[in-house]
Amino acid sequence: GGGPRVVLLGVAGVAYVLGSFGVTAGFNVPRNERLARLAADSPEAADYWPVYVREWLLWNHVRTAASIVSSACAAGALAA
Repeated sequence: GGGPRVVLLGVAGVAYVLGSFGVTAGFNVPRNERLARLAADSPEAADYWPVYVREWLLWNHVRTAASIVSSACAAGALAA
């Protein structure tokens, strides 16, 4: 049947898959791989580092928020 539990679990699943796994695979991993290809002492690495930190942190915050939403929805489903 339907009801609030089904809706909450659905939102929890979507938030986790898209917001946590999707962000990791689509945004954080490519940045990590690009950084790994650069020589640590190269000018390119020095130029890319501030961009990397800013972008990686932004997407990490999105991932964290999505994980919190997912957890809250799952807990709400248990409580319903």
